[in-house]
Amino acid sequence: MQHDVTIELLARAPLFRGLGGELLGKLSRGGTLLRFRAEQPITSAGLAADAALFFISGSAKLQDRTGRDLGQNVGPGSMLCEMAMLVETSHVHGAVALDDVTILSISRETIGRLMAVEPALADILTRNIRHNLAVTAEKLRELDRQLSEPIGNFLIPDDAGDAAGPVGDVAGKSSKA
Repeated sequence: MQHDVTIELLARAPLFRGLGGELLGKLSRGGTLLRFRAEQPITSAGLAADAALFFISGSAKLQDRTGRDLGQNVGPGSMLCEMAMLVETSHVHGAVALDDVTILSISRETIGRLMAVEPALADILTRNIRHNLAVTAEKLRELDRQLSEPIGNFLIPDDAGDAAGPVGDVAGKSSKA
């Protein structure tokens, strides 16, 4: 039963989009199931990561490097540190279990072994990572466009409460003196 749920959740993950049931099954069987109790730390921000952590059941709260809660929870179908399956990296967020949690840990060793015998896995992961990077790049370009637009012609009141001129308008301020 757990195996079927795991495969169903993996199939919905953007990184694994397009993988057939056989490859998802091999991925599920190749990973390691980890179990955590409520309030048990799952990982810490900044810690070296050699595996993606894919949530099968339960939920966790995310934390920053200082252990401060970020106000964001993750649960079934969520994946932490997905790139750790492919490259050396560290955990961006810490995570603490909110209830009983089951995670499928997919290590670099496991994914490398699977890609060696299943080239289609490497092809699909490459396609999905490229797509995810393109989406991220577009979001960053949009953010850059927003940040490069002028904020507006805000006025700073002078000591008498009158508008003295735009922010940074030294000429406007000096003419009042």
